[in-house]
Amino acid sequence: MVSKLRKIRILYFLFFVISGYAQKAKFSEVFKKFPETVCQKHNSPETFHKAHTFFFENKLDSALLYSDRFINKEKSNNELLDCAFYIKAQVLVLKGILQDAEQNFLKISDAFPYAYLKYIKLGGIYTQQNKFEQALTFYKKWEVYYANTGNDYNKKEIYHNIGLCYLHTQKHDLAEKYLKDTYKLQIEDKDSLGMGLTLMDLANVYYDQYKDDLAIPMFQKAYKLSKKVNDFEFKQNAALNMAVVAENQKQLAQSLQYRKEYEQWKDSLWNRDKVWSLAKQQKEFAVKEKQQEVQLLQLDKKYQEAELKSKSWQRNLFIVASVMLLLFLAIGAYFYRQRVKQKKDLAKLNDTKNRLFSIVSHDLRSPVNAIQKNNAKLGESIEGKNLQETQQLVINNKSITDKVYLMLDNVLNWSLDQSEQLHFSMETIPAFILLQPILDDYQLFVKTKQITLETEIPKNVKVAVDRESLKIILRNLLDNAFKYTNEGGKITVSAETLNENYTLLKVADTGIGMDDTIKNNILQNKFQTQQNKNSTGLGLYLTKTLIDKNQGTLEIQSQKEVGTTFTLKLKSC
Repeated sequence: MVSKLRKIRILYFLFFVISGYAQKAKFSEVFKKFPETVCQKHNSPETFHKAHTFFFENKLDSALLYSDRFINKEKSNNELLDCAFYIKAQVLVLKGILQDAEQNFLKISDAFPYAYLKYIKLGGIYTQQNKFEQALTFYKKWEVYYANTGNDYNKKEIYHNIGLCYLHTQKHDLAEKYLKDTYKLQIEDKDSLGMGLTLMDLANVYYDQYKDDLAIPMFQKAYKLSKKVNDFEFKQNAALNMAVVAENQKQLAQSLQYRKEYEQWKDSLWNRDKVWSLAKQQKEFAVKEKQQEVQLLQLDKKYQEAELKSKSWQRNLFIVASVMLLLFLAIGAYFYRQRVKQKKDLAKLNDTKNRLFSIVSHDLRSPVNAIQKNNAKLGESIEGKNLQETQQLVINNKSITDKVYLMLDNVLNWSLDQSEQLHFSMETIPAFILLQPILDDYQLFVKTKQITLETEIPKNVKVAVDRESLKIILRNLLDNAFKYTNEGGKITVSAETLNENYTLLKVADTGIGMDDTIKNNILQNKFQTQQNKNSTGLGLYLTKTLIDKNQGTLEIQSQKEVGTTFTLKLKSC
């Protein structure tokens, strides 16, 4: 598993270098003066001037077009050609067309004043393609250049990639040397993210040689660094590395915690990508609207020009104008009705949003205050070396943050539902496959709160649902059960086939129960505050909404101080 992680990390870091993102400002300063100097020296054509101007204005398509035109026409001036090939190759890299970029980089002569940039880029491209020996050939050329000039542009990134190439070619001593040199440079630059990534690669070097006593401390140090940076993918890989290490050391409870943290970061990445996808869709929609406006303006302009050309067409144009006017009136009336409807919907959404924000902001105070108090006690416990109290405070903090995370996750899914951006993909899957991983996540709560968790899930019971939304439903029901069940209580999760078309999933607890008002509000999809002042009720509101979207039904049986049973009736095929 560590080998698989290493492969993922390598691909991530190489993209960072090849894309040209690393030290982009420094690259612009280094290279920008050269095309301008060449233009003045050789009285270059307009195509070359436009190529490098568009390139530094980040207008990649135009830069690619004019650099290609210049290359096809220019045959004599090698200095201009080298510069044009470099611009074209770099644009292709930024567009992800690596094979064509490779061919254009290879056409640049070694006499080019910035040939060392060619060596760096080709080394990165070949490493990306797993051609490590070829990559090392160009990296060695860069090392010769560096030895002769002392120009250390991108030194730490290049050293890192050289180390990875040697790692893949099983030259562990050389891999260790270059990665250690990289780490020293990153310490000087205070580059926490780079330090963490390099530590994980160094750990892989040792892990690959079964030197666990050297590898494991580095994995641990990388994990600690992941807490100080905002890179979700680094946090995710660091947590998964620690889960594998703990599992290999038979520390299963600790491994489970790391895996849970890994899943949380994985979900964070998914949420971030989802937000970016929504933003892209909104941008595309705005562009389409603008295009429609332009088309309408063009249509109106043509109508006016046709009216001026010939008076003999006036009658026909009048008829056409009348028809168009009626059409526009109809469209206007339609959009007016839509606008009125949107205003009503918006007012309703704003009211719900304001209530939601008011409740959530109020409810965040308690867990944040609790964490602050626990942290103060934690500092005192650490100073007093009270290990037992320290462990309990850490467990308490973990429990509080898990609850806050679930609440914020519910807010995100609620917002996606309100904007009709929740996508459902129905599939038939065994209930056991869905339920068991979720139940495993609650083992810490079972141990901490001393609650008995029983499961009755036959492996042949199946449900036809959207997998991701059912996970949200089950987590909210289980979280509700654990929240309102006192120590020593019991929670039962069961599944059974009702008939050939339907399946029942049940979550039952021996908690404090709920009155009929709260139960009816849940079943009628009314947003409300639960009987416990620390709960927003958003989780169960979202649960009922997602059950409806899965074409299922929800039944609630509850009795004060006896317990509550939630029964989901879902299709089985």
